[in-house]
Amino acid sequence: MIEPNQSDIGLKVIFRVHGSAKVEEGVITRLNKKYVFVRFGKEEKSAVMTRDELEWMDARSRSVGVGG
Repeated sequence: MIEPNQSDIGLKVIFRVHGSAKVEEGVITRLNKKYVFVRFGKEEKSAVMTRDELEWMDARSRSVGVGG
């Protein structure tokens, strides 16, 4: 689960259907209070995701205070 804010637009996230599934990498394109919009691969349109469906691409690089 991620807790993004407006300054996180453009950051990479990952989506995994379940624990052993292939990971899909995407980029946050926008967000609102309920959804995060993520562009995966070469798709032109962003997918509508919930925060609990996503993880930061590199959680180790995320620290308290980054993005907000």
